[in-house]
Amino acid sequence: MKSKINDLYIKRGSDEDSFERICMNRASDLGARVVYNSKLVKFNWDKQNSVKNVIVEHNGKKSEIKPTFIIGADGVNSNVLKLSGLSDSEKIFGEFYGYGIYGKDFNLPADTTHVFFNRTIAPGGYLFTAKSKKNDCVLGIGIDPILAKENPKESFNSAISNKSISEVIENAVIKNNFIGLGRFGFLKKRAIGNILLVGDAGRFGDPFLCYGVRQAILSGYTATKVCKSYLDSTSQVEPCKEYELKTKSLIDENKLGLLFRKTYRKFTNDDIDIIFKILSEALNDGLDLDDFYKRENLLLIKHILHNMKGSTKICAKVLPNLVEYLLKIHHF
Repeated sequence: MKSKINDLYIKRGSDEDSFERICMNRASDLGARVVYNSKLVKFNWDKQNSVKNVIVEHNGKKSEIKPTFIIGADGVNSNVLKLSGLSDSEKIFGEFYGYGIYGKDFNLPADTTHVFFNRTIAPGGYLFTAKSKKNDCVLGIGIDPILAKENPKESFNSAISNKSISEVIENAVIKNNFIGLGRFGFLKKRAIGNILLVGDAGRFGDPFLCYGVRQAILSGYTATKVCKSYLDSTSQVEPCKEYELKTKSLIDENKLGLLFRKTYRKFTNDDIDIIFKILSEALNDGLDLDDFYKRENLLLIKHILHNMKGSTKICAKVLPNLVEYLLKIHHF
């Protein structure tokens, strides 16, 4: 299935042209003081539940910073989340492990990401591979540890032994590898006082695909807008309350994503093939996936009925999770 938008390639790491280095250089150029190799030690609070000063350790010395806002963008194992006290209400529903390689000269067309859903190759997850126009290449696997019998590296090695995958990297030059951890769950609040949590720190990652770049961008952008409105005196709403309100749609998406995650854990490869067959047929007939959850779509219903035998088996597996979702939606 082909995406309607261009694939986005983000170079990570310590190279001069990496996402991190470019962002830090731009921040410095705009007057920010960037402190590397630092560690948050403590938050000191005022009576209004805002942080009045932050104790930071840098090169063995402790210093004090008086913040207007603190944006927690420090990932899955967020120190800001822990120090804020917002982790006290956290519910973790699952984790997602990733392992992969970077390199060049992959046997792929450039500028398109290929995604493989296969319960044997990537239990509860998927394998992805892509090559940029500049010949930067990536191949990685994401797995649900509840279903996996091997650790991420072993799962990856098993996956690339598959003929269709091994051909992709047959003549490749491997430069580096990567490993990652995703954690999907729910926080009762993602903001308190002058602290706003974004991305994985705020548990915005999608529980279904266990991928968080989109949510990190949207939550980070929303946090920036909230802070700017406060500094410009254009908002009458308390910043933490405004942030919670403006990120509600992202949280609602996660509720549906959790249902998909629980359901996907029960699918066989045949089930996945039937679902893609139904969607592909409906897309060829003009289905607009952007409106998938917004209106009744007769094209989709037509192709579900056309594939009734396989669809019935899938629906029987989905039904228990759907009932649970409808009955327990308020636990969110």
